[in-house]
Amino acid sequence: MNNIKNLFFIALTAIFTSCSQTYNFTQVFTLTPVATECSSKVTNEAVIFEDENCIITYNFWSKGGNASYSFYNKSNQMITIDMTKSFFVKNGNAYAYFQNRTFSEEKSVFQSSSSTYYSSYFSADAIINTNFSNSYYGIAVDGTSNTRATANSTTESTTFKRTTGSERKSGTTIKEKEFVSIPPEAGITFNGYGINNLRFVACDFEIYPSESASKEFTPKNTPTCFRNVITYKLENDEKYKTINNELYVSKITNYAEPQLYDFVKKEEENCINITGKNIHSAAYQYTTLYDRHNKVASANKFYLPYSTISNKRLYKHKIRYRYNALANGYYIYR
Repeated sequence: MNNIKNLFFIALTAIFTSCSQTYNFTQVFTLTPVATECSSKVTNEAVIFEDENCIITYNFWSKGGNASYSFYNKSNQMITIDMTKSFFVKNGNAYAYFQNRTFSEEKSVFQSSSSTYYSSYFSADAIINTNFSNSYYGIAVDGTSNTRATANSTTESTTFKRTTGSERKSGTTIKEKEFVSIPPEAGITFNGYGINNLRFVACDFEIYPSESASKEFTPKNTPTCFRNVITYKLENDEKYKTINNELYVSKITNYAEPQLYDFVKKEEENCINITGKNIHSAAYQYTTLYDRHNKVASANKFYLPYSTISNKRLYKHKIRYRYNALANGYYIYR
């Protein structure tokens, strides 16, 4: 009798599982600047803070958000930033940018009878990137603890086939700077902290909407408020100046996946492999390809994706698109 019950339970579970489907959602956080000593402006490409000497720009659009910033010296004097007096402050908790760390750079040279292989990399969890167009990842802060993220180290290498030979290593160490100088009409990108890795949940906030659900906040009841505190001085000044770039989460929206994207038709039709199989057994057809664009992405937002499995239909795709890697585009499938 027990065996019959077990078989019935397994069969029932299999039926429900076979009818289940994965549904994807994204929680999007909208940030609004707080009035400070700096003027501020928000565009799709950047959040900009500015005073009489500098322009500081952010782009928060990433998973969990990142408070990295680019500091541009628009004055005609050298600017020096005091990293020991610069902080990331989240919900009243301060996190120092300067941590008196030592970074290392290592270079390996492989020698053989036929070729030489060179490679170099930074094994640094760096805060400062002196290349204005790039940045490193640093320390992440979530709602409960501090966690160190992996450094986005810069790697440049030239590789040749090596059969026999020997390896020789050499390296240098770099001390983290307490003071960073920026020349006139130039900039540096500073590594920032992660903003938030925890989804917001409330009784009156729909978790799995068929389209979208939103909740708005003021500076007084916001779940997340943060600021970068930056201390700097001009070359001819004796005293340092401290500025605050402050923002708060003013809106949180849960989106069903179909509400996030637009699909824009490409100009020409393409003959593509629609099965993904090898060339001899694949099925090819001419079809229209589309580019996918995120409708809600903006520099003053960040996001957290999540999903659930349900045997109930949580949302409906008006049109289904599938990505084809070889054609680098999406096509409609039934």
